[in-house]
Amino acid sequence: MAISKVKTNSITDANVTTAKITDANVTTAKIADNNVTNAKLATGISASKLTGALPAISGANLTGVSQFTAPTISSFTPTQVANAATAASITISGANFQDTPRVLFQNANTGAVITADTVTFTNSTTLVVTKAAGTLPEGLYNLQVINKDGISVISGTSYTNSATPTWVTSAGSLGTFVKGSSVTGDTFVVFAGDADSSTITYSETTSVLATANMVLEAFTGGGYNKVRIKSSSASPDSVTTYTFTLRATDPAGKTADRQFSIGSIANTNPAFTTASGSLGTIVDSSRGSYSLATAAATDAEGDTLTYAISAGSIPGGLSFNTSTAAITGTASAVGSNTTSTFSITCTDGVGGSATRQFTITVLAPTTQQYTSGSGTWPAPFTGNITMLLVAAGGGQSSTQGHAGGGGGGGVVSMAYPVTSGTTYNYAVGPAQGGSPWDGGDTTFGTGSGTDATFLTAIGGGNGGTGNGGSGGGKSHSPGSGGNGIQTTSPLVSANSRSNGFGNNGGSKSGNAYPHPSGGGGGANAAGGNASGSTSGGGGAGKDFTATFGTTVGDSGVFAGGGGGGGHNPVGTGGATRGAGGSGGGGQGGGPGSSAGQAGQANTGGGGGSGAAAGSGFIIFKY
Repeated sequence: MAISKVKTNSITDANVTTAKITDANVTTAKIADNNVTNAKLATGISASKLTGALPAISGANLTGVSQFTAPTISSFTPTQVANAATAASITISGANFQDTPRVLFQNANTGAVITADTVTFTNSTTLVVTKAAGTLPEGLYNLQVINKDGISVISGTSYTNSATPTWVTSAGSLGTFVKGSSVTGDTFVVFAGDADSSTITYSETTSVLATANMVLEAFTGGGYNKVRIKSSSASPDSVTTYTFTLRATDPAGKTADRQFSIGSIANTNPAFTTASGSLGTIVDSSRGSYSLATAAATDAEGDTLTYAISAGSIPGGLSFNTSTAAITGTASAVGSNTTSTFSITCTDGVGGSATRQFTITVLAPTTQQYTSGSGTWPAPFTGNITMLLVAAGGGQSSTQGHAGGGGGGGVVSMAYPVTSGTTYNYAVGPAQGGSPWDGGDTTFGTGSGTDATFLTAIGGGNGGTGNGGSGGGKSHSPGSGGNGIQTTSPLVSANSRSNGFGNNGGSKSGNAYPHPSGGGGGANAAGGNASGSTSGGGGAGKDFTATFGTTVGDSGVFAGGGGGGGHNPVGTGGATRGAGGSGGGGQGGGPGSSAGQAGQANTGGGGGSGAAAGSGFIIFKY
C-alpha cells in the first residue's frame, strides 16, 4: 500500500516501533522540529521517539506524497459593487486552494484587514466568499487567500466597495467675471472627493456653460481630480447670472450632482486715488534725492492695473514704472524753472481705463541772500538746501592806536535739511568793533547752542585777546592772536563745529617800538604774525566760487582777515589785505593817522586798525 494512502491515525505504537525506523533511513537531524511535532503524530507516538538517522522526506523519495504548493488567484467576480451598503458575494478563481482556507479583505490604502464572513470551498480552483451588508466599509480591497498550511496569496487587482463621490466645493456662486472678457486660469475651480478612488470625472448635466462660451478643463491638484471653468472665447457682452449643474462620476459609475452659478458683471473703470495736479517739485540741490507722489489707482474688480504716459512727458532723466506708476531717477538740471505736464492712463486689461493729468516741476538753481537783520525763511519744499553762513568780522577801535588786525568772520557751508511749509529763523550779524583790551564779540553760530537756532551769523574777534569765528591778530603786547572757531565749546552748535571754517589771528613776538600787530585770521588761513616793525597780513578768505559762483559776495570769496595796524608816530600802516585777498579786511592805520580801511561789506572780512569789519552774510541755494 502506498504511503500516501496510510492515514496518520493508523500508525500506532502497536504496528510501528522504533526498531522499524532504522538509523540508516531516518535521523533526528533530518526531521526538523517545525515539520514533526507531537500534534502530527498519532496517539502514543511522540516526537521524542523518533531518534537516530532518518532520510530526508521529499516528493523525490516518498512516492505518492504531494509537496506543499502555494495557491494562486487568477480572477474574481464581481470586481466592484456600486452600493457599499449591500451584501458582498465574490467568486474567486485560481489554483491550489485547500479545504477550507481563510479569506481576508485588505484595504489597499490603509492596510486594515477584515475577515470574510463565510468561505465556501467548491474545489481547489474555486472559492465563494461573502460579507454581510453594511459590514465592509467603502474602499478598495485586495483579497488574500490563506490555506490551512499557512501559505497564502494576495490578489493583484482590487475589489471596489464603491463610495458615492462627495463634493468638496460648496454649492452656490463661484464669483463673477467681466462681461465681454475671457475667463482664464484658476478663477473658477470645483472638485469632489471619493473614499475609494481619486479618479473622478466631471460633466455638466445642464447646457448653460456653452451659452457663456465656457468649457470644463480637468486637472489634478492637491491630491484631487479637479475641473476649472474657463472661456473658449470672449464671454457674451451682457450682464447676467449663469446657473448650471455639474456631475462628479467615479470609476464605479457612482455620481453626485451639485449646482453652481457664475455672474457676468459690467466692468468698472479704474479710479485714481492721487489727485490731479502737481506730483511734487524737484529742487536743483536734490535732483537725486527727492520725494514725489505716485499717481496710483485702484480697481473695484481687483484687476491687474498697468500705467502708461499717454500725453506729454515727464522731466528728463526720470523713469516711469508701468506697473506701479512710480517716477524715479535723477532729474536733469535745468537753466530755469521747468514744469512738465503729462497724462497717465491706467488700464485694467478688460476694457476699463482712466486718464489723469499731472505735473512735476524741476527748479533751476536758486540763490537767496540775506545781508543784514533778522527774519524767517519759509521752506518751499522738503529736501536739502546748500547753505553758506558767514559771521561778521571783528573790527578794531583803539584810542591808543594799538591796532591788532580784525578777525575775519567764520564760515559754515553745509547741506541743510528743510521741510516744506516750515519757516526758519535767521539773523545776520552787523560789523563788529572792538578793543584790544575787552575781547570784543567772541561768538559764532551760537544762538542758544542748539542746531534749531543755527542760522545766527555774528562775530569774529578783535585785535588783541579776542576769540571768535576767526581770531583777531595780537596787538601791543607780545603773544598769540585770537583763536578761530571754538570746535569744543558747548555754545557752538554741532553743525557749526562740523562744517565751519576759521583760523587764528596772527601773533606778536615782542614789545619793541613801533609795536607791529598780527593780522586777523581768515576763513581759509591764519593771520600773519608781526615781524620786526611790520604788521601781519590778514588770513585768506574761503573761496566758494565752485558752489555759489562769483555773483555773490566779493567774487565768491568770504571771510578774509584784516591786516594788522602799526603803533607808529609817522602813521606807517600794517600790511594791506595781503593774504586776506579780495575777501579780506582793510589795512591797519597808525596812531594819529586815518583809520584803517574797512573790511569789504557783506563778506565777513575783518577790519583793520580802528575800522569796522564787514558784516555777516547768509546764502541759501537750492
